[in-house]
Amino acid sequence: MDSPSEDQAVFFFRTMVEPTVAEFMADPADPRRGFLACIVLAAQFEHTLAVDGPRSRNEIARMTPELKAANWPAWAMREAANAFKHVIREDPGRWSFGDFSIHDTAQAGIFRVGWPLGGMAVLVGVDKEWRLVDLVVAAADYWRQLLGIAKPQPE
Repeated sequence: MDSPSEDQAVFFFRTMVEPTVAEFMADPADPRRGFLACIVLAAQFEHTLAVDGPRSRNEIARMTPELKAANWPAWAMREAANAFKHVIREDPGRWSFGDFSIHDTAQAGIFRVGWPLGGMAVLVGVDKEWRLVDLVVAAADYWRQLLGIAKPQPE
């Protein structure tokens, strides 16, 4: 095929995004799997935009605020995928690798509290305010809805 089509965006989601997200969901405390999920979810943006023809980096950059307004978690996947590559925060408003950490979600000082109670989770954000798994789920759901793909049922 010479040019992208909507079928190719759906194909990318089903063959790359869905299994990578499922691997992360099996172990949401694994930062490597979380990073890979962020990468494929971020790439889905470009694959979906390519339905109307190839886009330049400048066109994609101009459309990014629209994605942020349409679905913040889907936009956050682009931020997260980029942040994993950068040790030093280049811009105060953007994430860097240091904004990711693995936490025991049942510990807060000497108190045992959290969401959910117990277990490890990858947290992201300047103040570690987001569970990466929640952002991944929301972004994947957004792309499923946009592409008309049913959510897989648990076995």
